[in-house]
Amino acid sequence: MNPKYLLILTLIIIITAGFAYVQSTSEDNSEEYRTYSQTRMLMDTDVTITVVDNSEVHAYKSIEDAFMKMERASNLLDSYNSVIERGIYYSQISDGAFDITVKPVLDLWASKFGPDKPNIPPNEKEINNTLTLVNSSNITIKGNNITIGQNMGIVLGGIAKGYAVDRAIMSLQENGIDNGFVNAGGDGRYIGEKPDGQKWTVGLQDPEKNAKPITTIQAHNIAVATSGNYERYYNKSASKSHIADPRTGYPV
Repeated sequence: MNPKYLLILTLIIIITAGFAYVQSTSEDNSEEYRTYSQTRMLMDTDVTITVVDNSEVHAYKSIEDAFMKMERASNLLDSYNSVIERGIYYSQISDGAFDITVKPVLDLWASKFGPDKPNIPPNEKEINNTLTLVNSSNITIKGNNITIGQNMGIVLGGIAKGYAVDRAIMSLQENGIDNGFVNAGGDGRYIGEKPDGQKWTVGLQDPEKNAKPITTIQAHNIAVATSGNYERYYNKSASKSHIADPRTGYPV
């Protein structure tokens, strides 16, 4: 055979084989995009992580990594200066409606209700005295040292879940997940869209326990956080909610 034709034939075989390999590889990775989801108990609430992926193995690995990031964040929150700083910032922009130093007020109400307790609300004097301990501007952060005023206290329940959700979303994105959401008992963050290209639908629960939500939000690259005064109480018969206004000292 003519050496020239032999060379051309060899090149054709190599190119054809290479094309077949690329085509085969492409077909192997062309699994249809769908949603994968897991729910676990974390931070005293059900946490759901949902992702859109075309690989079941990669999807569940990404979810597992995100749960690990959330758990690590929730376990170490008390030492995170950035969380405290963010809490101070939110107190400033909300004019005190959100304040991580509200702990003395929460403790006061908790001390009044329960077994072997008076089960009567604190009086006005007790509340006013306790309110003098609520002021996030009295938190001082220097390096790794955090100091607060005497008898003050910090509670991160209003910001902890959101912070952990952010860490989980960052983990998903680091794993190449562009579409999905993390919902932790009312604190949710939604990225991208569903497999069909639609936005994520977030329903807000009706406090009257009706099955139909009071409204829905079409979520795309946003965070949604809600909290209600209709499930957790210091005293259920008196309907004293676990959520207190840092400015007044009374449950909402």
